[in-house]
Amino acid sequence: MFMMWITSKQARLGTLIVVVPLFILWFLWNDINNSKHNGVRMNSTRIIERTHYLVESLLKAAIIHADKKRVTYHVAVTWRKPKDEWSKLNTDGALKGCGLTAGGGVIRNKLGDITWDFYDFYGTCSIIEAELKSVATCVGRRMSKKFW
Repeated sequence: MFMMWITSKQARLGTLIVVVPLFILWFLWNDINNSKHNGVRMNSTRIIERTHYLVESLLKAAIIHADKKRVTYHVAVTWRKPKDEWSKLNTDGALKGCGLTAGGGVIRNKLGDITWDFYDFYGTCSIIEAELKSVATCVGRRMSKKFW
């Protein structure tokens, strides 16, 4: 089973997924031997600290590398209705893996009803540009109609 894990696609040599468990096993074995032969009490914090220090040192020296996998964060977003005589604008830009961008937006009234919405494709640009284009599109279109 160990050989299957260490030779798997996800566990390429030199990556953290391989070396961290090996370092933990090494320092655990080291503490067990120190406890058995030298009377030094085992300490899990020491094992963690040694592993952390070694990994940090090897990363800084570029001897090992961390896989740069995409991390997904889930954030709960709440929306509150605007006060009387106000409308609320929400926009967003999106970037696809191939570099194409799009954006959209929605305006809601004090009741939370959608009074206007849009989406546009922006072609190739950065995510920041897509976000800004969404805001500019919405504000520009609505200002021309004296919506505010």
